Amino acid sequence: MVPNVLVMNPEAAARLGIRDVAGLIEHARRNPGRLNYASGGNGSAGHLAGELFKATARVSMVHIPYAGAAPAQLGLMSGQTDLMFDNLAPAA
Repeated sequence: MVPNVLVMNPEAAARLGIRDVAGLIEHARRNPGRLNYASGGNGSAGHLAGELFKATARVSMVHIPYAGAAPAQLGLMSGQTDLMFDNLAPAA
């Protein structure tokens, strides 16, 4: 078992005024489909974690699949995506 974490691009969080998960959920509910999240590809752990988050929080976000976790992390850090669900070790 490997823990997953939610990681948000700091510039996106500051621009949108999101400081915590509750703020993320509130923003996503007020702006359905405006946030996007990266994953290492369709069916990856990050993709499934994102879909579980969407269902549990009752929010709509756009999934942006990349060809692996490393490109997804790069997309997040460069501001191409807003957030991602990633394994704890690489996210740290």
